[in-house]
Amino acid sequence: VDHLQKVMWSEGMFLTPHHFQQADRYHTTTLHNRIRALQPVGYGVCELKVNEDALTNGEFLLQKCWAVLPDGLSVDIPDLDSIPETRPVEPYFDSKKEHLGVYLATPVIRTGQAGCSVDGTVNGRPTRYRRQFINVSDDNSGTNEREITTARKDLRILFDDEPLDDYITLKIAELERTATG
Repeated sequence: VDHLQKVMWSEGMFLTPHHFQQADRYHTTTLHNRIRALQPVGYGVCELKVNEDALTNGEFLLQKCWAVLPDGLSVDIPDLDSIPETRPVEPYFDSKKEHLGVYLATPVIRTGQAGCSVDGTVNGRPTRYRRQFINVSDDNSGTNEREITTARKDLRILFDDEPLDDYITLKIAELERTATG
């Protein structure tokens, strides 16, 4: 649990990205714990909209999803987070199955392993965040634009029978086979 401890700030200390990352972990964990104290479950789906045309054509596509994952990560698609890739349903929903669970997933953060990458993987393991460059202005002047690196959540849609061990998952839907398919 050392990776969740508060940073001890002091005048004149040499700052590295590690200090800010540690502070971010501490505050994220504190916020998550406070919310959990108010809500017995603390996670779930607040709003969900699936593209029905895509579903009719055998694909699962989220249009909107506002949710909190079991580890406290908040998701707001498409307002803050990118829409996960469209997934074909048929390879996972053969004619013998009556139901197919659909999960919103993001890679698990593991202590001592990279949590961010350019392409979504490091050493064959998925990373929770993808590095993204954006331009931002100084809040004080509205000018002096600079490029900064941000960590965009790597959200995915997964189905029953897919490996889920490397992911934090939240079941967001269950597809049911009808007489027409």
